[in-house]
Amino acid sequence: RYAIYNEEQLISKKIELQKYKKPQEVSLTALVTLLKALEPFKDQTVTVMFEDGALSEQISGTYKSKNRDVLKLAELTRSKIRKFGENIAFKYIGQDKGALEKLNEALKANL
Repeated sequence: RYAIYNEEQLISKKIELQKYKKPQEVSLTALVTLLKALEPFKDQTVTVMFEDGALSEQISGTYKSKNRDVLKLAELTRSKIRKFGENIAFKYIGQDKGALEKLNEALKANL
């Protein structure tokens, strides 16, 4: 599930169910799906907030795994991120209870 906002105004919201993915691939697959939805906003500054610590490592390329499928998907995801250039930023909010509550409330209210 995701919601896209432009300065506090809801632009898009969606719940998308996909076929089974291995647990290590779920966050990357979700991020690729979100990046596709963000294509029309490439020329704007975008901040993606997430609560998965492993995703942060997968995005930065520091994730330690021997699983080739995960490594290939992580590289694919990073290549899609590079297409956004400087216009995309990622913010890990897993340790920020206030931000997590705000994000979860917004998603529940709008989805």
